[in-house]
Amino acid sequence: MHNTNTAVPGATVTDPEIRHGCHLEQGGYPCTTCEADRRTRHLIACELGEDCPLCELIEPEDGRDTYGEACLVEYRRADEPEPDWPENDDGEDPFPEDPVTIRAWELAVQYGPDGPPPATWLPPSQGSPRNLPPDFWDAQAALGHVRQAAWSRGRSADAVLGGTCARTASMWPPLLRLDTGVAPASANFFVILAGGPGSGKTSSAAAARELLPRLIRYPGLMALPDEAAQFTDGLPLGSGEGLAEAYWGAREQENNKGKIVIVRARVRDHVLVYADEGDGLAKLLERAGATLGGQFRSAWTGETIGQGNASLERMRIVSRGTYSLGVIIGFQPSTVKPLLDDMHAGTPQRFTWTATADPAIPEPGSRPSWPGPLELAWPAGLVLAGQETLMSFDGRVQREIADRDHKRNRGLEMVHPLDAHEMLTRAKMAGFLAALTGEFEVSPELWELTAVMWKTSCTVRGWMASFAADEAWQAERHYRDKLTGRKVAEADALDERAMAQAVRSAARHIAKQACKDGCKRRCVTQSIKSTVRKQVSVDDVIERIIAAGYAQAEGDVLTPGRITPP
Repeated sequence: MHNTNTAVPGATVTDPEIRHGCHLEQGGYPCTTCEADRRTRHLIACELGEDCPLCELIEPEDGRDTYGEACLVEYRRADEPEPDWPENDDGEDPFPEDPVTIRAWELAVQYGPDGPPPATWLPPSQGSPRNLPPDFWDAQAALGHVRQAAWSRGRSADAVLGGTCARTASMWPPLLRLDTGVAPASANFFVILAGGPGSGKTSSAAAARELLPRLIRYPGLMALPDEAAQFTDGLPLGSGEGLAEAYWGAREQENNKGKIVIVRARVRDHVLVYADEGDGLAKLLERAGATLGGQFRSAWTGETIGQGNASLERMRIVSRGTYSLGVIIGFQPSTVKPLLDDMHAGTPQRFTWTATADPAIPEPGSRPSWPGPLELAWPAGLVLAGQETLMSFDGRVQREIADRDHKRNRGLEMVHPLDAHEMLTRAKMAGFLAALTGEFEVSPELWELTAVMWKTSCTVRGWMASFAADEAWQAERHYRDKLTGRKVAEADALDERAMAQAVRSAARHIAKQACKDGCKRRCVTQSIKSTVRKQVSVDDVIERIIAAGYAQAEGDVLTPGRITPP
């Protein structure tokens, strides 16, 4: 029993109603010092401090009963009802101590502010934030159609929708621009199907192909003998020059002598690039002198692509606003790092990321039937006679886009480089949703759906980034092992673990806002277990907490940040 004075009238050390709960780093085992149990679950965070070898109770400063440096004790009389312990929105334990959460803290400590978003760290028991929610699919008949098609093939609805959007972009009339309220925008669209080996990347792309199997004619489409000549469906990855070359081909032409000759010329406006695995793109991005990354970045915005320094015979230029392009690339977590490393050039942020894993896929015996292809019908009266035609956006949507653009251009809003193209990406998504439903205006309702798509894309991207960062770290550790020996590596591992534990303890302490005048350096120090405190610098811990967004500094006071620690 606890051999000390109590801060609660009528409660003594012999009262059996005093409940003590411990929440230790190793999964919430009973406190080894005081041998108390966890009957109070995770309401109480017990991490034994240096001055608390026997869990001696002390007078609280904030009206709550505490002991030691970082322990909270809850007193309950026998005649009081059992309290409602706090739970999260899913009814789960608010502080799960599973390997996923532990790994999340380790990644946060290792990679600081550039680590994966906290949403990607949620354990499977709390749902799958990497997938679009059920109410998203129920919002439109066309979205339900896509989900049914995906599930009939046993594939991820998110991945099939991503492939369908990219195919829609590749079939989009080039002169049909998106009237965002800032500037007319191209609908060119790039999608990553993210998943491990054998997760259905190829078959998800195939399901999207079945949904939109052919190019739909529209006014102004190049007059060629057949639709296959109009549309290059599934161009393999190649060089930047090869991307522009896909819009060129052989054409018969009468020369000045009246003879029919074969010449190279622009012969199509529509191309879909497809690659099962993105390691080819990764290798091209790493190659010295490669032009594919720059060509991709220009093509996403519909700018001029091609090779301008070639001879007349080899010059292949595709002018701004005269072509449509969709890109579908499958990526595994182990191969995505070179793409993410191209962040400051702007390549990964031009992709929308979709997960090939979908926990909601029905069992094989209960899957729906194939619903048939989608009808991608352009609006009646669409006229494209060499002039741009605008797909209209609701005024409220335009104002939101214009306001965000204005704030960024004035330096009033800062965003992470990977989120730099949020508004334009969502505008493209909204255009595709409108086209799939036969509409010719982006409504506020459609715009809200794109917010869900964007958030999910960011979550998948963060999940991929966390795996890539972890693999890079493991590779670095292996290299250091070889150079400096196993002892140095083992010491580094212990330091990393200690820092992760310290960040976790301090971040949770700050998030509780338990200190009367706000948390200061001393509070942070006391919230860290003494054995851990010897291995870390408290200043480094505070720096990591602020960098990760778990806290913000107001003078010498630390307050909860924009991100709630897991």
